[in-house]
Amino acid sequence: MLANVAGAGAAAVLIALAYLTTLAATPVLRGARTRWTRTVTTPTWPARRIPTPLLLLATAATLLLTLTLTFAEIAEGVLERDDLTVVDDPVTHWAVTHRTGPLNILATGITDLGSAASLIILLTVVAVTVAVRRRSMRPVLLAVAVGAGIQLLVALIKITISRPRPDPLDWLVTAGGYSFPSGHSGSSIACFGMLAWLVAMATDNRRIQATAWLSAAALACAVGLSRIYLGVHYLSDVIGGWTLGAAWLTTVALAAMLVRARRERRAAVARPEGRMGATLT
Repeated sequence: MLANVAGAGAAAVLIALAYLTTLAATPVLRGARTRWTRTVTTPTWPARRIPTPLLLLATAATLLLTLTLTFAEIAEGVLERDDLTVVDDPVTHWAVTHRTGPLNILATGITDLGSAASLIILLTVVAVTVAVRRRSMRPVLLAVAVGAGIQLLVALIKITISRPRPDPLDWLVTAGGYSFPSGHSGSSIACFGMLAWLVAMATDNRRIQATAWLSAAALACAVGLSRIYLGVHYLSDVIGGWTLGAAWLTTVALAAMLVRARRERRAAVARPEGRMGATLT
């Protein structure tokens, strides 16, 4: 069970990042010119007309369900003190016993980067910049939904589960509130992911988009691991935070898809019959 939960959590987070990378490059979310259907051919199957938005919506919904169930499984393990939590103390002990001066400074700096204040500043600057460039409030609204939503979710779940933090004697930084899920971990994967999404909105350069998403994943991982190193969170707190953050980012992306798909569908229906096959803006 432990291996299954840990593996599912890691896989779900990675799948979320990979999917959102594709999503950001998809015309449904970027407002690029697109067709409502496309022809898919293979050497053995005849050409078919597949409604691309429906495929994306189904994929997003499946991903969200997977992430939600994974988080629920981790939370259940925390409440019952089994599954993933059996390695919490050994991992914390290992991190504490392998501390060094330079690593202490590095971990503190990384965890500060994942703080609410830092993420709010980063999201605000990037979202406003992209909004001005695109002449649309949509980037700002998405950033607010992701940033505020993950903070609210974490706060509610912390109160509900009320898990105590690790031994304060092992802390290298101050921390308040309950332990599960890690707010830094959840916020970092949601907000850094949102930042990458904003970058993908602002440029068509695939290399820049890929760099943004890989950087988001690396930073989110670093922030989460720093919380364990600093002694203020258990491993299960961090994995739970990552999974929750990815789930919330996927939720916002799915909602954005539904809104955009509905608008484009209305635009397609409103066109004269002779122009139904034309591309949409």
